[in-house]
Amino acid sequence: MLTSGEPILLTAKISFPHKGDDAPEEAEDAPREATLMLNDVVPLIDAIRADATGVLLRIGYGADGREERVPTEALDKVKMLLKRHPGPSRVEVALLLDGGAEAILALGNDYRVEIGDALFSGLERIFGRQVAELSGF
Repeated sequence: MLTSGEPILLTAKISFPHKGDDAPEEAEDAPREATLMLNDVVPLIDAIRADATGVLLRIGYGADGREERVPTEALDKVKMLLKRHPGPSRVEVALLLDGGAEAILALGNDYRVEIGDALFSGLERIFGRQVAELSGF
């Protein structure tokens, strides 16, 4: 796992050694070296999947946050992408409405996805920027 080049999440306990009663006085102000006691190592994507319950897609927002028209072809590509990555996580779509209001629509169970790099990079290819946010933390 450590040689794959994938990001990891470490959980550890940090401790500083206690200074004994017999330590010289000049050692009182000396910096102490921390010791890490490793508890667990998991791939970062596994940790994210464990905590994230869904994905929110912000479609129809330009890079500046203003309304942007979304071509039908892009929506068709999103539909195919979601179908190629089935999984347990729900998908919601945030739409910017006239006047600046926002509507959030929950997609049905047929569009639940597996959270991962392939899904997010596919969405970025379709829209040319990041449109997905994880939810449920």
